[in-house]
Amino acid sequence: MPLIGRLVSHDDSAYTYLPRSMEAFPQAEQLVPLMYRCGFSHVDFKRFTFGLSTMYLATR
Repeated sequence: MPLIGRLVSHDDSAYTYLPRSMEAFPQAEQLVPLMYRCGFSHVDFKRFTFGLSTMYLATR
């Protein structure tokens, strides 16, 4: 992603934070149980772009 961000924005620092941010964010297998513990009654997720992004849908 940083390479694509640099190409699109013509900014060498564009999107350099993304790899660290993606590593720090919990994967669905850890996030779904946490969401249940936080009071959500139904939690589902769907991965896109070969797992590069994930959509979460939860009911409270």
